[in-house]
Amino acid sequence: MGVDIMGTIGYCAPECFEGRISTKSDIFSLGILLVELISGKRPSDECSQQRGLAVWAWQQAINSVKCQEKVTGQGPPKFSSFIDRMVDPKLGECSSLRELQCLICIGLLCIHPLESYRPSINEVLNLICKKQASILYRMVIEKYHEAWYPAFSIMDRCRFTRTRDDDQMKKHIEIAMADMEEHSSLLHNHNLSL
Repeated sequence: MGVDIMGTIGYCAPECFEGRISTKSDIFSLGILLVELISGKRPSDECSQQRGLAVWAWQQAINSVKCQEKVTGQGPPKFSSFIDRMVDPKLGECSSLRELQCLICIGLLCIHPLESYRPSINEVLNLICKKQASILYRMVIEKYHEAWYPAFSIMDRCRFTRTRDDDQMKKHIEIAMADMEEHSSLLHNHNLSL
């Protein structure tokens, strides 16, 4: 018996498109919500070049890993520049930079393309309580560095699936609009006959 997966495409974990779901899929959705709140980008924004928020955020994390390797090979790159690229400028001075740094790192850990690399809900709660941004950032660098090539493979699959799903969605909308036009003309004709 199959499992119907429900939800908004941008919040669905990559494995959901392959028919696999688990609690780690829910962790992915939580991560998308965190990244959305902090970045100000929506899961399906055009600003993320039609690839979705997860892919945009993954690229930020992977680019950060690349920078780390290019610079000196010692320690992560400047944390503030990484965060500056991800935090919505509208948040500006109204938020604690430290809290934003922690939450964006937790979000990135939650949306890792490989479900086995995502934290459990208990781990997420522990990470939120620790609030040590530099430790969280090192975790992001390590997790994305370990899974560099598999992550790119999943990102490519995700892009393909998303494009295919967008095309299917457009077809469904066209059918729905045609049905609405048909029903409205029937209703209009019925009202005229009264």
